[in-house]
Amino acid sequence: MSRVNPKTFFLLVLFTLGLTVAGHLAANDDKAKPTGRLTIDHYFKLGSVSDPQLNPAGTFIAYTVSRKDLEEDESKSRIWMVKAGGGEPVAMTAKEQSSSHARWSPDGRYLAFLSARDDGETQVWMLYLGGGEAVQVTETVQSVSAFQWSPDSSRILLLLQDPTPQQLAVEEEGDSYEEKAAPPWVIDRMQFKTDYVGYLDRRRTHIYVMDVATREVTQLTSGDYDDSEAAWSPDGKFIAFTSNRTADPDNNRNSDIWIIAADKAGNALRVTGNPGSDASPAWSPDGKNIVHTAITDTDASLYATQHLAVSSAGGRQTELLTGDLDRMIFSPRYSPDGEHIWFLLEDHGEQNLARLQARGKDRQPERIIQGENTVSDFSMKAEGTAVLLSNRCFRPKSSCFRMSSWSSGLSPIARCSKGSNWVRLNSLASIARTAHRSRGSSSSHPVSNRASAIP
Repeated sequence: MSRVNPKTFFLLVLFTLGLTVAGHLAANDDKAKPTGRLTIDHYFKLGSVSDPQLNPAGTFIAYTVSRKDLEEDESKSRIWMVKAGGGEPVAMTAKEQSSSHARWSPDGRYLAFLSARDDGETQVWMLYLGGGEAVQVTETVQSVSAFQWSPDSSRILLLLQDPTPQQLAVEEEGDSYEEKAAPPWVIDRMQFKTDYVGYLDRRRTHIYVMDVATREVTQLTSGDYDDSEAAWSPDGKFIAFTSNRTADPDNNRNSDIWIIAADKAGNALRVTGNPGSDASPAWSPDGKNIVHTAITDTDASLYATQHLAVSSAGGRQTELLTGDLDRMIFSPRYSPDGEHIWFLLEDHGEQNLARLQARGKDRQPERIIQGENTVSDFSMKAEGTAVLLSNRCFRPKSSCFRMSSWSSGLSPIARCSKGSNWVRLNSLASIARTAHRSRGSSSSHPVSNRASAIP
């Protein structure tokens, strides 16, 4: 079995006791007295780290830190940057303005992100890395849900939900607009409500493309269905995306991978024909194939295993790669050289970073980062890979990092701050791994990592 050079990995952050700690997360309260107990005040001094993004040269990593504000009763996010080789993190966005979803332009000149400023809708903003303030790039009536740079950095793919009547009225009437009472909800869908959103209407999310130079926006998809997880082809000519375009999408989970031309609206090509859910498309470097997740056991519904599959970009030719593996798979993508497919793999209460060969027979997953860790996300470039690693090993006044034997060469680049209340806790309880045996099973399955009561 071949081995990956561990020097090409950068460990960004890790969790402790179920809470996130990063290099800059210390409170500015160095004068506070040490305490032996973990309190609610400590919780609000911590931040949740997510979405690591390695720049094209492999020299910097941008990531998002979210914090809960007790007084404002809201969560705010801020984008930070750190050298891939280690160092002090640098704030890229203001503390007062919530910002997230940082993405480097492929030419390495810009860092774009999402932010809702001055009580407006969420828009794409852009920082020129040579210096200067962030510039607003999009001016859409509705909020931008997500975006992605084209391979040549000349266009930006946008995901936009259809605007509400109120948003259209604000756009048309301008300063003369007077806010009116919201109209009653009209329910005419089988799925009328969902978590974190609330009641649903007929507004759908579709794909748009904006020319960066002219700011011209072109709508590519439409119809009574939602489009998501859009991804550019390597040559920038096509876009792959996920959508349930069945006759009754509210009554089934049969999402498929589709492809459309990136220059104008037109008919979409259906790539997958699996009756279950296909999602998370990512192109091969040569543009010939698309790796994605696939659920084949439609009777199991939400409890079905999500497998790894590869489909031809021409459509309807799909190979299931992990049909015999009874483990959930997430976030698949090709290595920059196209030799391997990398993905996240759930197993016994952990989440590993794994890969398998892109071609050949009898391919078996190779677990690159495993053990009592959770790999939450990763960003891969030819020069290296940034890994967001969660780890339950933490003791005050000692190293926060514990790695499995294989990955001992990983380089930690963000640590907990010296002098923070969190680091100066006198004592924390030990963490014990618990497992329970299900009825009729001969083996025990861990369900969680639990901490005993803090003395």
